[in-house]
Amino acid sequence: MFTQASQPQMWDKKASQYGRFSDPDHRFQKQILSKIAERGIHFTTKNVLDVGCGTGIYTLHIAQEALHVNALDFSREMLALLSEDAKQADLLPKLTLTCKTWEAFEAPKPFEILFCSMSPALRSDADFQKFHDLAKEHCIYLGWAGKRESTLLDPIFQAHDLPLKAPPGAENLKAWLHEHTIDYEREYIEETRLHVKPYAEALASVLWHLEINQTPPQLECIQDLLEPLHHDNTITFETTIGVELISWKK
Repeated sequence: MFTQASQPQMWDKKASQYGRFSDPDHRFQKQILSKIAERGIHFTTKNVLDVGCGTGIYTLHIAQEALHVNALDFSREMLALLSEDAKQADLLPKLTLTCKTWEAFEAPKPFEILFCSMSPALRSDADFQKFHDLAKEHCIYLGWAGKRESTLLDPIFQAHDLPLKAPPGAENLKAWLHEHTIDYEREYIEETRLHVKPYAEALASVLWHLEINQTPPQLECIQDLLEPLHHDNTITFETTIGVELISWKK
């Protein structure tokens, strides 16, 4: 199904609000990478494909160890920010940036490790099969696991008669793995984070989330709901997400 979430221009619009490798706080990413290492999966000397890499917040951590990383995303703006951070970190020579959809991507050869984090790129059984087929050693997937709460978005979505639901993710992949009798490791992880954003940036994020849900914004209502979170031209809010880290051997 063709949805707003499958349009590259929607993610181009969101790119400037995404986390960056150049941001100072990487506690969650380091936690995830540590859990991957505990499973005996190491990126050192490996060729890696990062599917739906976004701004590269995992890509560049992986590139610090890997032999080479192909960073795949259909958003040119996301890849532009990744490239900017890669240059600053002197990691650009270890990257191939590929601006294509997952469906259109044709790998010249398999990769030792395939990685995908919180991306809508993998949705269907065909997507999961391709992900599996292109890996020589390991597949790693970090995806939504049903929990998504936000003190910013929850009241606004309720006012627009929308549920704030986690996108599809880990459950669909696990169903595919079970169907194909593939053994895997999994762990449920929750993260709660406090955010302080400029008012204009928080409002832009709200409008983007409504647009991707194809819902016209009620601007006066939104402004009223933002007021309790508003102080010194910033918006302070808390998010909690639940994810699953899934990996399997070829």
